Amino acid sequence: MAMEELADSPVGQLVPIMAHDIPQARASEHVAFLPEPLPEDVELSQATWRVIVPAMQALARLDRSYLPSSP
Repeated sequence: MAMEELADSPVGQLVPIMAHDIPQARASEHVAFLPEPLPEDVELSQATWRVIVPAMQALARLDRSYLPSSP
């Protein structure tokens, strides 16, 4: 993703940061993308839930398959 796209992002901003390059023994300036905080509550459509629920069920089955067997 190009820096210009991040600079114009409606969901965050670029902020200057300093990094220390140990092998070169020098400081360098960079930028980091700082996203806006996520909302507390998110409303999902019925169509989204129809996709999410089967995915959550599949992940639960996968998670159970890695549990150790009881003696």
